[in-house]
Amino acid sequence: MHADPDAMAKFATHLNDFSTGMLGEIGRLRSHFDGLDWQDAQGQQFASEVAEMADRLRAFLSTSNDIAQKVRRKTEPLNDYLNLSS
Repeated sequence: MHADPDAMAKFATHLNDFSTGMLGEIGRLRSHFDGLDWQDAQGQQFASEVAEMADRLRAFLSTSNDIAQKVRRKTEPLNDYLNLSS
């Protein structure tokens, strides 16, 4: 077996940081857009596309958070295994 538990833990942290940052960016973008006085058909279409994109991105971020937790759970037994093998 070849895996670096420290690298896996860093990846999980990076993934969580990415998710947190993206959720913040989605909120800021939505807030900024909502503050515009853009009432024509193009503005409505863009609002719909932004909402759809935000929903898809939130679903991805939820999945990525689940993956980060699973990766973290794998690091402890892997550390134990590697310490026994040393």
